Amino acid sequence: MKNIYIVISQGNVYRDLVRLGMIRHLLDLRSDVRIILLTQANDVPDVIRETLHPRLLLRRHEICETAGTAGRLINRRIRTNRKWFTRALYAAEKCLAVAPDHLEPLFSTYPPSLVVSTHPRIIWEYDVITYARKNGIRTAGNVKSWDNVLRGLVANPEFLSVWNKRNFEEARDNLHYPDSRLRMVGSCAFDRYFTPGVIRDREVFWRSKGLDPGKPIVLFGTAGSFAADWDETFMMDVLLNLRRVQHELRNMQIVCRLHPISHLEYFLPYAEAPGVILSHGSYVPTLGWCMTRDEVDDMANMLHHADAVITPASTLSIEAPIFDTPTIVTLFSTVRRERHARDMKRWWLNRHFRIIDDRKWLPLVRTEDELAEAIVTALKNPGDYSEGRRALVDEYITFTDGKSYQRLADYLYEIA
Repeated sequence: MKNIYIVISQGNVYRDLVRLGMIRHLLDLRSDVRIILLTQANDVPDVIRETLHPRLLLRRHEICETAGTAGRLINRRIRTNRKWFTRALYAAEKCLAVAPDHLEPLFSTYPPSLVVSTHPRIIWEYDVITYARKNGIRTAGNVKSWDNVLRGLVANPEFLSVWNKRNFEEARDNLHYPDSRLRMVGSCAFDRYFTPGVIRDREVFWRSKGLDPGKPIVLFGTAGSFAADWDETFMMDVLLNLRRVQHELRNMQIVCRLHPISHLEYFLPYAEAPGVILSHGSYVPTLGWCMTRDEVDDMANMLHHADAVITPASTLSIEAPIFDTPTIVTLFSTVRRERHARDMKRWWLNRHFRIIDDRKWLPLVRTEDELAEAIVTALKNPGDYSEGRRALVDEYITFTDGKSYQRLADYLYEIA
């Protein structure tokens, strides 16, 4: 029996791997696999019910919040691009690894064939991966999002699965993974977008949301409150003002889709405006924001049927092009102009958004006037930037068959 340990510390990963079927597929496909699912949500009733399987064990793992002395090594490793120095820091981190609570007896009872981090970008699963590597156990990481590789991985699994062509090159060139330890599998989060039968009739769908399908509908997706002073509500003020003053936008309806780390309470007043609705996902205790399968399907329909998508460089930048929906990226703020511009350049334009900017695949707007013009153009000429959107999907989505969950399951089994 192959014992595959999978650590899940975040709600959107739980959505991708449990609610969208990857783990179930792996268990159903391979009768010689036992999954030990490590999560802080092991006592949550919904999690217990949704993971029930005779060959799945649900066990507690409290998220790792600090790496102690190794923390300084991690910071230096993420900042360096020298291969030899990176390897030396990896070796030092392994020497410092200690067993997380309750892990040693679990490893003794169910000897691991493979230990998987589902979010190697942050510290939460670092302890499990580092301890496993110290003890010669095979480890894998499934990169959670398209921007994670360039931001640096805290955990250092032996094998790595990534979404797309671009991430493959970034992991090879920046993290020094050999090609033999990398695999492109696609994004399980997007599998439903390519599943036949998910997309509903436009008129029926928008009327079910209380909107008029005969009038323009713009989907604005927030990017999340990354810091206490990072305001997002200004964009709703901008859009409502454009609707008032711009003749071509007077009938525009707005769907405000909240990012997992946006504050719903900040946006509640906007739901009282005519032609405005708020949209957000569900919540799982201790895991946070976690969409159900029905909510994923709902998101697919919003992206497909919107007349335009406006995003402050969030993942919607690559999701909306899947449906060839006009996509506008905003790079400005009306309340913190200089810092917003500085942070956008540092964390987006100089990193994962550089190729999108350089190749002009999407319109990137830097002022309210540019935004107004971009929305009007998108409504009048939705085919503009269509070629760029197709190129973006090829580069960042790569797989459009809805079977990323199968590729990931096959890869984990192959490594184990």
